[in-house]
This record gives sequence, C-alpha cells and structure tokens, in this order.
Amino acid sequence: RERAATLAEMNMMEKEMWRMEGMERMKRMWKKEKTKNKKRAKKIRRHNDERDEDDGEDRGG
Repeated sequence: RERAATLAEMNMMEKEMWRMEGMERMKRMWKKEKTKNKKRAKKIRRHNDERDEDDGEDRGG
C-alpha cells in the first residue's frame, strides 16, 4: 500500500511538473486551435446553410 501511494504521488508530481512546463506552450497551442476552430466553424456553418437550402429545393422539386 505504501509503495502504491508513493508511486501515485510521484506520478502526481511528474504531472504537475509537466503541466507547469507545458502550460505556456499548451496555452499558445490552444489559442491557435481556438482561432482555427472559429474559422472552421464559420466555414461549416455557411456550408450547412447552403446545404439546407439545397435540401429544401430538392424536397420541393
């Protein structure tokens, strides 16, 4: 039980260190991803609108 606890603690500490190191880089990446996702969402939304109109025409025809 003690060894398991120390292993878990070590994992926690490693994760903490990794998080502290990687935090800035991750933040930057997330910012990039967010902007990318916004652009993609806009594109997808416009595409969906067009497709919805097409579907309506198909149903009417």
